[in-house]
Amino acid sequence: MGDEEQREKIVKEDIKKDLKRRLTSRKLHVAVIGFIAATLFFYFGMLSGALWVELVRWLFALYAAGNVGEHMADAAKSRIRGSRRKRK
Repeated sequence: MGDEEQREKIVKEDIKKDLKRRLTSRKLHVAVIGFIAATLFFYFGMLSGALWVELVRWLFALYAAGNVGEHMADAAKSRIRGSRRKRK
């Protein structure tokens, strides 16, 4: 197996791991379940169109804010770990 094939295999494995991690996110599951519930409520006449739009907007705004918060926390953790290593 050549270097190029080996690199390609590693990249494919990394993509699979990343996709699995993203699809098993609790935030994503909550957002999708909320979207399905809101859509069913709208379909059965329990929500007006305007209220459905607002609910879906809030659901995905909270999902996006959660992701931003998670990425900021991860970046802060890695920065802290990096600064601790430099001191030693």
